[in-house]
Amino acid sequence: MKKELLTKLMLALLVVLASLSLTACSDDDEPGQVIYTYGWEGKISGGASMIPDMAIVEEAYATALGVEDSPFILNGTRSECDARVKAACEKVEQTLKDKEWGFTATFAVREQNSNQVVYSYTFNRGSN
Repeated sequence: MKKELLTKLMLALLVVLASLSLTACSDDDEPGQVIYTYGWEGKISGGASMIPDMAIVEEAYATALGVEDSPFILNGTRSECDARVKAACEKVEQTLKDKEWGFTATFAVREQNSNQVVYSYTFNRGSN
């Protein structure tokens, strides 16, 4: 009875150790294709100039990211791609932050596999 229990405990320990080692081996650092989506999230409010203003913002981010539409694909490790996305978006943010906007909304870029937000910025009606 003790030997059987000890055998079961050893097997359970082996399963736990194997699953931990497999979990630790993530492919986030493996080069490949990383898919992102971008767009407006949450509540959006605004006035008459809302649609043209939002189009200006979307165009600025798409240009900075070097893409035409969402979703888009970057090549490299996930951490490298995330850093490129964040750097490009922060440059856009600096160029747009002092403009007066006709809407309030949050623009975000997400990594599609994890659905994790890589970058977000809230535009406020009036100025930021």
